Amino acid sequence: DCKNLKEIDLSELDIPKVKYLTGMFKGCQSLESITFKNNINSNEVTKMDYMFAECQKLKNLNGLSSFNTGNVKFMNNMFQNCSSLKGLDLSKWNTEKVLYMNCMFQNCSNLEKIEGLSKWNTKEVIFMNDMFQNCRNIKTFADIFEWETNNIQSFNKMFDGCNKEIEKPKWYPESQ
Repeated sequence: DCKNLKEIDLSELDIPKVKYLTGMFKGCQSLESITFKNNINSNEVTKMDYMFAECQKLKNLNGLSSFNTGNVKFMNNMFQNCSSLKGLDLSKWNTEKVLYMNCMFQNCSNLEKIEGLSKWNTKEVIFMNDMFQNCRNIKTFADIFEWETNNIQSFNKMFDGCNKEIEKPKWYPESQ
C-alpha cells in the first residue's frame, strides 16, 4: 500500500532465503516501474500470490522473467487489477509445482501479450478460475491450448469479459 511510490530499482536485491513474496507490492496504486536483478536468486520462494495486485499504473516489470519459480505453489491474484500492463515476459518461469493460478491476470484490461505461456507446465494446477477474466485486449489464447488440465477443480469464469470471438482451448468446458 505504498500509495505514492512511482518506481523502484531492486537490481541489487538478493533473496536467497525468502519463501513468501505474497502481497509485496499490493496496493501500490502509483507504482509504474519495477526493476529486478537479472538472475535473481529466488530458489526458496513458494508464494507469489497478490505480489503486484492492485498496481493499476504498473507498466514495466524489468527482470521479472529471471525469477526462479521452480518451487512456487501460489501464483493466484498475482497481477490482479494491473490494468496498465500491456505485456509480460514470463518465458523463463518454471510452473511445475504451481497449484493456484486463479485470478492471476484478472482485470488486466490492457494486457495484450504474455510471453512464455506455451512453456508452462500446468499438471499440478487445481484452480484456474477467473484467471484471464476481463483481459479484453488479449488477441489469442493459442499459447495455452496444450496445457495439461486434468487436475483442475475450477475453470469458473476463466475467460469472462474477454473477446468472445477468440477461440478457447478444447480443454475449457465452455468451448465444447
